[in-house]
Amino acid sequence: MGSRETYSQSALATFQSCARRFKYRYEMRLRPKRRSMALRFGTVMHDVLERWYEGEANFIQPLFDWQREMETLLRGGEEVGFTLEDIDKAVELIEAIMVRYEQKYRAVDFSKWKVLGTEVDFRVPFRSAPTKRFPNGRKSDWDLVGRVDLPVLDPETNTLLIVDHKTTSSASPWETQADHATSQQTWAYFWAATQSPEQFGLQPDELDGIGIVYNYIRKKLPSQPKILKNGMLSKSSI
Repeated sequence: MGSRETYSQSALATFQSCARRFKYRYEMRLRPKRRSMALRFGTVMHDVLERWYEGEANFIQPLFDWQREMETLLRGGEEVGFTLEDIDKAVELIEAIMVRYEQKYRAVDFSKWKVLGTEVDFRVPFRSAPTKRFPNGRKSDWDLVGRVDLPVLDPETNTLLIVDHKTTSSASPWETQADHATSQQTWAYFWAATQSPEQFGLQPDELDGIGIVYNYIRKKLPSQPKILKNGMLSKSSI
């Protein structure tokens, strides 16, 4: 299987939206010189959550490693697209988020779920009718590859749950849940889980179902509401 062509769901989505962008990113391996703070925030949040679900006591360490790395780049004159103040604010926010995450979910997640791994890579064969929607043109036999944030087993229902961490600025992320549920990423997760649950640490006869859980993490803490002149509470609490 090593000689077969491989594509990730993000590569397929890129090709279907813009073939030229696919060529630049996946064939020529070109990358932007700068990554936005939003992307860096999401990456660090994933790293911290990975260590948290692995049960490490010092799960916040990736955040401080990232802080030192960014400060070194900035002080060395690198153009990273944000300031030291931006970094400090991001660190403070992620620390505050994880304090609340620990308080709310520690007892729930680790008692209800059996964690099967973190950042688990998968590779499964895929066959389709020849179509121009895929970058391999007329070829119909290739491997789908990807990475799952957090596969867990719900022992009560024998259900494999693929937990996908998503940082968001929205106060109502469930409004976009329908889009996520029908996305190519969700399709890829379901395909991998149905075709090869062994890659997530389970045998087919151990499963009664497969599901997706979106772990939305808002990039803003609740603030204290204020009483308005009309006697109503402000919406600053969300």
